[in-house]
Amino acid sequence: MPDWVRGRSVNVSQTWLDENRTAVDCDFRIEGDDGGSDGLPDENWNRPEIVEWLSDNGIDLGIGYKTKSALLSMVDGVLNPAPVVEAVVEEIVEETIEEPAEETVEIDDTTDEE
Repeated sequence: MPDWVRGRSVNVSQTWLDENRTAVDCDFRIEGDDGGSDGLPDENWNRPEIVEWLSDNGIDLGIGYKTKSALLSMVDGVLNPAPVVEAVVEEIVEETIEEPAEETVEIDDTTDEE
């Protein structure tokens, strides 16, 4: 471990910091730490790194300057795409009620009355 003198900056490698993270407690201010990066852009990444990550993932940045916040917003869109809403198609079924056909009864008026 390097010599620690209050108020004096000490530069260590990211590897050293990752290996000794538990020994470095909240009494120290750590600058430039990638926080055990998971390979996904976040606030600790610089703008060119974010641009490179977006390009590597096939994202067209378009024309014009994009701020770091705008780029991180694009990263969020890649990592959390909007859900695809599929159109719900309901089949309309018409119920047909068959009405019984009216029966016609023929009455023979020619009855034999004698």
